[in-house]
Amino acid sequence: MSEKRKKSVIACSIFKKEIECLVENGELSGSFTFVDSDMHMVPQQLDMVLAKLVTPNCLLCYGTCHSRMTEQQNAGLIHRVNGLNCCEIFLGSEVYKKLRLEGAFFFYFPNGR
Repeated sequence: MSEKRKKSVIACSIFKKEIECLVENGELSGSFTFVDSDMHMVPQQLDMVLAKLVTPNCLLCYGTCHSRMTEQQNAGLIHRVNGLNCCEIFLGSEVYKKLRLEGAFFFYFPNGR
């Protein structure tokens, strides 16, 4: 984000290091809540957790990890980063599509495992 913004941010913990870097560089400020990335394995539970955390006009740093994210975004309740999933959010749409067409499979190793 090129301009400094202050808002309520709810993010998947997969983005924690990147968000902390933006904060350290003075590019982002606000209140941050990180939700364990393993929650995407249980979309209904993730939906319930996020329903308790979401406030009007907050920024949600998630892909479409459960079906109601798109509904909440379309209803104007949240602002969500662009991207279907964390890989596309990190890589950008063009690189992500190129790698997918080449048959890439993406792994995530939390804590460097």
